[in-house]
Amino acid sequence: MPDLAYKVVMTEPLVLVLPSDHHLASRKAIAIEDIADEMFIGMSKTAPTLQATIDDYLKRSGLTRRAEHKIDNLGMAMSLVASTRGVTLLPAYAQNFLIWSVVSRPSKAKRPRSTS
Repeated sequence: MPDLAYKVVMTEPLVLVLPSDHHLASRKAIAIEDIADEMFIGMSKTAPTLQATIDDYLKRSGLTRRAEHKIDNLGMAMSLVASTRGVTLLPAYAQNFLIWSVVSRPSKAKRPRSTS
């Protein structure tokens, strides 16, 4: 947003969030390349900085993903991940709000960091 100025006060790792019975959920950590063929859920325009961070991380990892669904908030993230069987990247604090049908896993590679 061109008229918005912000100051980074903290950074936080991003984690992969996926359905608890997803075939990748049994792993302790997931290589980002392993989600190449999975339905990807991205951020809506309500989180432009987070989406830019995710896009940059995916690009640096060699993945070009177009989000098939867009998230407006954490509740929507949990609902879309559970109902569509898709995967997403969220800040680590989202782990505090996961429902039973959704789990998080770290990336095997250097994890991206979101800014707050």
